Amino acid sequence: MAQLPSIRLHRMPITLTPEFGLELLESLLTVHIDTVAKHPEFVHMIRTRLMPFVIKVLSEKSSYNVTVRTFRLLRLLVPKLLPAMIAETQMAMSLLNHLLDASSLVTWKRVLCLELWRDIHDDPTLIRNVYTHFDQVKGNKSLLGDHLSSLVRLAAEKPAVIGLGQRSSGYEADHSIPAEQLAVEAGGLSGAISLPADEMNLNRQGLNAKWSSVRTSCIDQVDKTEPPVLPATYLYSLVLTIINRFSDGLARFLLPFTLQPDEKPKRKQKSVLKQQNQDILSSPDHHKDLTKESTTAQSSNASSSSGKKIPVNPLRLEDHEEFEQIRISALV
Repeated sequence: MAQLPSIRLHRMPITLTPEFGLELLESLLTVHIDTVAKHPEFVHMIRTRLMPFVIKVLSEKSSYNVTVRTFRLLRLLVPKLLPAMIAETQMAMSLLNHLLDASSLVTWKRVLCLELWRDIHDDPTLIRNVYTHFDQVKGNKSLLGDHLSSLVRLAAEKPAVIGLGQRSSGYEADHSIPAEQLAVEAGGLSGAISLPADEMNLNRQGLNAKWSSVRTSCIDQVDKTEPPVLPATYLYSLVLTIINRFSDGLARFLLPFTLQPDEKPKRKQKSVLKQQNQDILSSPDHHKDLTKESTTAQSSNASSSSGKKIPVNPLRLEDHEEFEQIRISALV
């Protein structure tokens, strides 16, 4: 098992256990990660002392709790210190992609890799930064491209588990639950009758929110020393979640740029028009003016409704302050 570097206190070496040392580091970095990122000395220590340990844990067979805490540390470091640790991040994330392709690897370690990538996909800006620093730079590994390719290979690894696409999003009623429990839960007392879990759910085919998920992610189970029993389809449910978050992140960033300028609500213009209408009604010749304006408005509305509005191509907004991010999203 990998060991954390020894710490000298009053000239006496003190060796921390990996579990305690990783827990201490996570507590410190969770609170002070912004302070650490501002000081090159701290960043250098993380690069030269901590990241080699992280990479060693990823590449070797370590215990479950040590591996979980290492993945949690990596989840903290990548978003904040990516520009300062290009080489170390490239090596660590390349190992993540390699672990996903290792079908002979234990399931829980592949699940940890996917859960870490899932959390990374929560931040679309971080995904664009990964593409900018690695995929777009010649000589660096295509981390994002390799990651998406590994998801495709993983999804096609065991098609029978996900039901060959016929039951990938289906739902079946669980007839093993007694009618008494269903009646109590229907009355708003869900969980009042505690029954043992249906072990058959662990091996059911097809992706479903009921039997393809877990209550607590493996990466958040820091108090366990042994890996939990996972549903057979949980791995593929994570793949679907990652692809969904990746697509959703691109869409939420790019779609606002496709709107026409006149489609955005303008409260100031509405208030000005309201005031103008009040002035017209107060004038003595408002009936004649109102008739002319209504006729003109009807003709203009008819002509505008007949033509469909074409969305704006975000790549043509070269003068926009976010154009570089738009271009990167298009390349992704």
